[in-house]
Amino acid sequence: MIPRALHPVAYIRQPGRWPFRLVRGLAVNLDMGLRGTWSFEERGEILGMLHGDTLTIFEGYQSDGASPCIIIGKVRLGTPSPQSSAAGFFTHDFMYQFAGVAPSTSRDADNALYWLLRENGFRLSGVYHSAVAIFGGLHRRLTRRPSDTVKSHPLP
Repeated sequence: MIPRALHPVAYIRQPGRWPFRLVRGLAVNLDMGLRGTWSFEERGEILGMLHGDTLTIFEGYQSDGASPCIIIGKVRLGTPSPQSSAAGFFTHDFMYQFAGVAPSTSRDADNALYWLLRENGFRLSGVYHSAVAIFGGLHRRLTRRPSDTVKSHPLP
């Protein structure tokens, strides 16, 4: 599996819990051998589609970015810069959000993050992948509850 972003990521930074918002859709080839077409929605709003191996996350999708991260003034500690990691963190957050209802898993999301970071030249992508797989999965299991507002639908 070697996911690739199909174009540069366009996003803006905004205040609040989800500081990164896509200003143009993001398409990623997940290279997982998936078939079929799926739509993904939360609270009735379609946030993205999966057609075969191509995941498209629609404009307006919001993310908290790569975690963990501490910003002190202009110094960023703990994660790659947003520009080099944007395709990875948007894809990872989206795949985690829908992991319970999608034809992919949180492990697939972690692997996609690794390859997208590596594709963008982040040298510590392996170390970061390990940390996210261990601590991100633990955090997800401890803090996220099943939600009936997150759904996926296979399309004809």
